[in-house]
Amino acid sequence: MAGDEPDWLRIVMDGQIRIWVSDSDGQELTLSFLGADDIFCEIALLDGLHRSAHATTLEKTNCLFLPAAALAHAMQEDTELTQRLIRTLCELLRRNLGTMTNFVFVGLEDRLVQVWAELAMDNAKMKNGAAYLNRKYSQADLALLLGASREAVSKRFKALQRDGLVAMEENFIFLPDRAAMTERAKTL
Repeated sequence: MAGDEPDWLRIVMDGQIRIWVSDSDGQELTLSFLGADDIFCEIALLDGLHRSAHATTLEKTNCLFLPAAALAHAMQEDTELTQRLIRTLCELLRRNLGTMTNFVFVGLEDRLVQVWAELAMDNAKMKNGAAYLNRKYSQADLALLLGASREAVSKRFKALQRDGLVAMEENFIFLPDRAAMTERAKTL
């Protein structure tokens, strides 16, 4: 939980975790969805301060826990591990900078396109050029990730459905043409 003392580095073995923050009024913002091989709680371990975000499992999830002392020792002994953690933090910084930039300069529909393209790369099964997301993402989930209302996401979703960029099958979102969605996201 945000505010907790640093204790363990967590490595997701399987499953999915939502990383999120909230304000004093209880409004939430999803920062990311993590899956296999992703790590979290690394910032607090590296700077020694309290955790900055909450983590909630979205499905049955298994994590490997590495104690803070073991991580510190491993980083002293293994420069490759230290370099990987630095790269991971740089990726996090770049992703957060992109997210902040998008909140200011990019419209909701285009942000939704970018999110689906990213989710399809990380959490989808491919079949005949279509990307089938392997988890149900509700419009409320997407609204929390985009800092928008569920109603606004619903309107944009319907527009993208009409354009043939997204569809639903058994309550799962899929991208009929992942390449087209990825190409559109790149042009933004």
